[in-house]
Amino acid sequence: MAKFNSLKKHYIAMALLLGVVVLACLWGSRFYISRLSAESAVNIARRTAVTRQILLIKAALERVEGELDLYMLSPSPEGRRAHHAGISELTDLVDGLRRLEWVSRSGFSQELAQLPPLIDKLSQRSLELMELRLNGNEMYPAMSMANGFMLQTNKDIQTAFDLATRETREAGGTQNVETLVLLLEGRNAWDRLISAYRFYLINRMGSLYEEFLASQVNDVELEYQRFTGILAQLDARRKRDLTEFETTIAIETILRSAPVWYEGYRKVTEINTTDAWRSDIPLIKNVLWPLSTDIRNELARVDQALVDEAAHDVEAQAQASRTIGYVLWALGLIMMVVIALGFLLFNNRLLKPIAHLARALRDEAKGRHGVVLPVVQSTEMHYLIDAFTEMRKQVRSRQLALEHQAMHDALTNLPNRALLLDRLNRAILAANRTHCNLALLLLDLNRFKEINDTLGHQAGDLLLQQLAVRLDRCLRDTDTVARLGGDEFAILLPDIEPEMVEGVAAKVLDEVELVYEVDEHNLYISGSLGIALYPVHGDTAEELIRHADVAMYVSKRSNTSINFYDTEKDAHSISQLSILADLKKAVEGQGLEVYYQPQVVLPGEEVIGAEALLRWQHPERGWIPPDQFIPIAEQTGIIRKITIWVLNDVLRQIRAWLDVGLVIPVSVNLSVWDLQDAELENTLIAALEQWRVPAELLELEITESAMMIEPERAHALLLRLAGHGIAISIDDFGVGYSSLAYLKQLPVNKLKIDKSFVLDMINDDNDALIVRSTIELAHNLGIEVIAEGVENAETGELLSILQCDYLQGYHISRPVAVADFEKWLANRTLRAVPVASV
Repeated sequence: MAKFNSLKKHYIAMALLLGVVVLACLWGSRFYISRLSAESAVNIARRTAVTRQILLIKAALERVEGELDLYMLSPSPEGRRAHHAGISELTDLVDGLRRLEWVSRSGFSQELAQLPPLIDKLSQRSLELMELRLNGNEMYPAMSMANGFMLQTNKDIQTAFDLATRETREAGGTQNVETLVLLLEGRNAWDRLISAYRFYLINRMGSLYEEFLASQVNDVELEYQRFTGILAQLDARRKRDLTEFETTIAIETILRSAPVWYEGYRKVTEINTTDAWRSDIPLIKNVLWPLSTDIRNELARVDQALVDEAAHDVEAQAQASRTIGYVLWALGLIMMVVIALGFLLFNNRLLKPIAHLARALRDEAKGRHGVVLPVVQSTEMHYLIDAFTEMRKQVRSRQLALEHQAMHDALTNLPNRALLLDRLNRAILAANRTHCNLALLLLDLNRFKEINDTLGHQAGDLLLQQLAVRLDRCLRDTDTVARLGGDEFAILLPDIEPEMVEGVAAKVLDEVELVYEVDEHNLYISGSLGIALYPVHGDTAEELIRHADVAMYVSKRSNTSINFYDTEKDAHSISQLSILADLKKAVEGQGLEVYYQPQVVLPGEEVIGAEALLRWQHPERGWIPPDQFIPIAEQTGIIRKITIWVLNDVLRQIRAWLDVGLVIPVSVNLSVWDLQDAELENTLIAALEQWRVPAELLELEITESAMMIEPERAHALLLRLAGHGIAISIDDFGVGYSSLAYLKQLPVNKLKIDKSFVLDMINDDNDALIVRSTIELAHNLGIEVIAEGVENAETGELLSILQCDYLQGYHISRPVAVADFEKWLANRTLRAVPVASV
């Protein structure tokens, strides 16, 4: 290492030389600045004392003016004493200012001698203003008019209203109802007019500025116009002899008195818009304000003298700065010479080797390895080149690791979305060249969120790692398994015949459904697979991924494990987009219709209510079943608008039935998207209030699968809705994933057995066993049971034997329009429903 020369020694020598020169210049400058600063400090201290005293005088003057303003608002002996104390303080402060050293030295002592007479005069005039304030009528000329005949006129009008209202209320009768309403409105309008007038007077007494009162004057005029409008309606009824005797006289009294009062109001406002509205204004504007201005002007002259002297000091400081600047220029020239010499040294020993090393770094960044490094003569550069060599090794190692991380999932070490897209595009190009097929499978795990919520995310991560190993193990080496995020996986099957894809999908699901051992727990999950084929279902990577995702969504929604992409089930296909556009028009244009299917009680078929079912009569396609347009509405978000429309239509119909004496509870279906709507609760309560329907007559049906999407949120929402009195029922029970333990926590009133178990329970013992078990378990939890899908008498009799509470199905009635439902209901008995008010 001894053969290298150290740049550090050269740097120290140059730094010492430059430091000596700089220190000499700094010492001389410091001596000069210290002397000048001492003189400036003395002057600043004197000026500061004067400035502080002037600020105290200005503050005292403002307090004197403030105390005078407060006295004018609310005269009191304490206010007078406070004002006198302020004048005394102001006088003492002025005497203190005259005794300051700077004032005496600058010759302002004689000029400031004018301030005490001005203060004495201000004190005397202020006392005159206080005396004037004690006489309210003298100070406010308009007050005598306001307290005179206007007050009496107000009392006459109020008395007339009271007399007419009492007589009209006691007389009763249909024709007097409108008169009584007009009298009450008139009395309220007069009270608001008087309140606005009084508010105007209060603001007028407390303000010297006209612009603040414009809004109050406008309020009085508007209230008077409203009052005269109501009075005109009363006069019209009086002329048509639609009023009682004393009421007629009272209206005539009001008709005479109101213009008199208004004329008095106009005179008051005319006085209040001139300088004569307050007799103290001339004294304030012409005497007190000029006196305060003269005092401030005297103080301003002292302020200006302070500014001039400060400017003189600033100029002295500027001169000192210029002197120091010359010294710095000289120092700068010396430093430039030193820098030039230093540059020659460092250019040869440091800069050129660094530039060579920078080129080597750029070549390394561009992938050109094995670059020859420069030969150096300094110790520091030798260290730098050694560090570069080590860095090059580390960078190459980390680059390989980053490339792997960028294309793989950190948890499972499977390819990620980016690598999947790359391989999918490559597979499409290969399939296009060789005219073969490929398949893309999207896998989503069912109930994986429950594992995370119950055992924690660590358990969920371990399960995903086990699943990744299984999926990679059960496929070919040419296939790709990728994790897209969360619990969603993708599987790329290149060069595969379409008829073999479903078998591979079933094999994948078999691996998914095997038991998982996680933290001494045996866990089970299932999956939903969506499949898109190339080129049948798309010829780009984006199309295949989207179509596989649509198919997977269909699998989850329909509770089937495997689904191939189907254009009819894609909300974004051309045909479905057409249906969506027509559906939006139907919602906005009342193209939808609500049908009602009755629900009856066993035995005797007493009617307990009905379920509202949506129907759509398309102008060109005819009747479109709900299972065709409801999924489209759910996928596109329009389901919320449909739900709001159905709720309002059902509540409107319940209100119509109530008006004719029919009390019929109706159940309405909610989708999973409705449960995720933050405004659902407010929307329901607002609709119930709008149609004046008791909450007890509305029942909401929610499917098991809808509740289990976000169980905590659904639980909180259902508890709040039940708190409002709305009934809750579980629809399609038995086909979802909810547990009875979870149902026990919910405010559920009824449980509806899915019709898939009811339709064939006469012939299928397994279905009958499921129905019986469901009824018994529900009854043990205190929940009533409805069986839907009852299509024959035998099924109804069996359900009666199994003690099912209620029936619904084609055997009782098909879903029918309102008119047909009312005809069906005419010969049947409605169960009485206890409601608070109908």
